[in-house]
Amino acid sequence: MSNQDTPTLHRWELGNRLRRLRQDRELTLERVSADLSAEYAGFSPAKISRMETGKRGVNPRDVKDLCEYYGADPAETAALLQLAKDGRGQDWWAGHGSVGDRDSTFIAHEAIARRILNYEAVYVPALLQTREYAQAVVEGMLPDEGAQEVSAFVDVRMLRQARLTGPGRPQLSVVIDESVLHRRVGSAEVVRAQLMHLVDVMGRPNIEVQIVPRTAGVYPGSEASNFVVFEFGDPVSAREEAGYMETLLGSVFIDKSADVKRISRMFYHLQAIALDEVATRSMLLDAAEAI
Repeated sequence: MSNQDTPTLHRWELGNRLRRLRQDRELTLERVSADLSAEYAGFSPAKISRMETGKRGVNPRDVKDLCEYYGADPAETAALLQLAKDGRGQDWWAGHGSVGDRDSTFIAHEAIARRILNYEAVYVPALLQTREYAQAVVEGMLPDEGAQEVSAFVDVRMLRQARLTGPGRPQLSVVIDESVLHRRVGSAEVVRAQLMHLVDVMGRPNIEVQIVPRTAGVYPGSEASNFVVFEFGDPVSAREEAGYMETLLGSVFIDKSADVKRISRMFYHLQAIALDEVATRSMLLDAAEAI
């Protein structure tokens, strides 16, 4: 599994840049369709919209035609054509049920992040979950899904964790609310094993875990059940960072720079009010013993 095997991200980036080219020229989908249809067949507004959403692979020829229409310079055209070619492959998580449809863009960004900031107030972050804990979380979150689909979600979650120990592993910084330690997710044995797993991973140089204690009361950021910030450094994506929040309908993507930086500042504030490593480890051990 390669960290760069993320055609979804290439497709997303291509669509984003095609949309910017159109919007910078103050053109509507209908106008582009009408102009191109006079010379090329098949450029309906729906097709152009699909290209801009990045959910499917795009024919490089169509990208070239759009670039010529928009008047893109040779360097931009070459970059977009390369994105179109790179976006026609399969992601490593393909074939795992509907997981890719729901979370593919999130997983693609996670796969290239150099640093991941993750706040959770409900359960242990996915990248640090044991298989048994993950199984209980997915079953609780997706009660209408069958056993095969739940298993697919768990399998992908476990595969995602391989990045933490593989080449180019990211720095993972986690802040969790103390309530996570006391929430019954699966059996008592599952929760105890999960807490001890957190203690174990804290010994890795690229992972830091902190807990916001109940004594902190109501704190800024507590209104969100979770959020994630990906920092890319030298990314496949042209962006430096991106943010996500989970909702009932899946992950909400945040790419506006000011909004992402605001979330990042909130995370650093949470780190400042959270317990340090020694106190966090002590709380985890106490919670595991009390179960």
